[in-house]
Amino acid sequence: MPTCATCSQELTSDTLYCPTCGTPNPEATTETMRTATRQSVRAAAQAELVRKLQTALGANYHVDHELGEGGFAHVFAVTDRKLARQIAVKVLRPEFTGSHASVLRFIREAESAAKLHHPNILSIFFVGEGEGLVYFGMPMVHGETLDTRLRREGQLSEEEVIRIGGDIADALGEAHAQGLVHRDIKPQNVMLQGEQRRVLVADFGIAKAAAGTGERLTGTGTVIGSPHYMSPEQAAGGVEVDGRSDIYSLGIVLWEMLAGEVPFDGPTTQGILIQHLTKAMPGLRTRRPNVSTQLDRIVARCTEKKPADRFQTAGELASALKARATAAALAAAEQRRFPAGRVAGIAAAALVLVGGGVLLVRSLRPAAGAHGAPAVQHGAAAPAARPASHARAAPAQPPRTVQVAPSSATLTVGATHKLTALAYDADGNVLSGVRWRWTSSNAKVARVSSSGTVTALAEGKTTIRVEAAGSGTPPKASSSEITVKRQGH
Repeated sequence: MPTCATCSQELTSDTLYCPTCGTPNPEATTETMRTATRQSVRAAAQAELVRKLQTALGANYHVDHELGEGGFAHVFAVTDRKLARQIAVKVLRPEFTGSHASVLRFIREAESAAKLHHPNILSIFFVGEGEGLVYFGMPMVHGETLDTRLRREGQLSEEEVIRIGGDIADALGEAHAQGLVHRDIKPQNVMLQGEQRRVLVADFGIAKAAAGTGERLTGTGTVIGSPHYMSPEQAAGGVEVDGRSDIYSLGIVLWEMLAGEVPFDGPTTQGILIQHLTKAMPGLRTRRPNVSTQLDRIVARCTEKKPADRFQTAGELASALKARATAAALAAAEQRRFPAGRVAGIAAAALVLVGGGVLLVRSLRPAAGAHGAPAVQHGAAAPAARPASHARAAPAQPPRTVQVAPSSATLTVGATHKLTALAYDADGNVLSGVRWRWTSSNAKVARVSSSGTVTALAEGKTTIRVEAAGSGTPPKASSSEITVKRQGH
């Protein structure tokens, strides 16, 4: 073991200086010295960043410590002394704020994002600049990112995928209505807050502002946005992408939550982008064979190469996911009502997709033979099922409550959408055999058929009301708010 030439203190090869007298250790390895130099430079840079941020924020705030860093920014825990709370402050990396024009661009995007008010969007308290820094103040979220959860758990349950995906779609719908496209939807930008794992989407507008700096592709292959989740039109260099690009990215996130991995990967950024542009989306069932047909189709539609083939609005996607959740809940309720072995011959509820939504087809009971088995004549085709009007039994008791799904939807002129009505008894069980009456408050905007199919006719808004016939006075009813827009609006 080497010793110090001055005081004979024993030294190790990774000791740069004698801890007793400070004499340099001539036997320290070159790699150790390089590592120490890098750490020293990083520590000095971080200390300078903290000093600048503290000066920029002023005496009403205290910079506590760094929480982490990403491709766009460093994030610090900061104490708001005036309001006695801890907040998070995101400081943009200097390569994105090197000019006055880029600073103004970031501030403008942040101010637009600050106007968004939605339970699934991470709020922005303030945006500021000073000491050569551009920064945003946001709530401190106690929880984890969706990325962290996926790394720990891999695949998530369909119920959880639908919940998280629906909340993200709701957030995107609000942002798109305000003219903001996220451009960087990925698990790292989705926060799961608290024990309930409330979904919060972060970083609206940052990718667009960064793209405006001209740093679309750097020498190291870094892109503005995340290549694993980037839509084909964004990967191709399209500057003016619309909300359907976010829908594609969310589709990739849905795919990853179900499969436990991203559909396209590779050693280089360019290689991943080329796959998004040219390669067919892998079949979700090749990675998760038991995924439901309905959810598989929703994800497939989100990830179509052409924007025109996807859901046209985030609201449509949210409605499809919510309808899928409603149908799954009804199927589970039917199983609880008629468990296996309790009632022979009950067919499972059938679920089919209609125009991106989910239609629930009630259970049918085939005719039973002497021992309860379905009566089928050997050597001949089974008799045709009776018409629905004869097969439907009246509910055993009047409905206590009524629910329609989705509760709201945005359609383009000419589109159709199937609404689903459910009736519940006093114990919360789903009733079958309920007769429904559907009406539209503005038939010039959208009409509704006797089965609940809405047809969009002209721009505007209408309320689709459904009431359970014979449920009392006033009748038990529910409604869905329908907004109709022209294509591309």
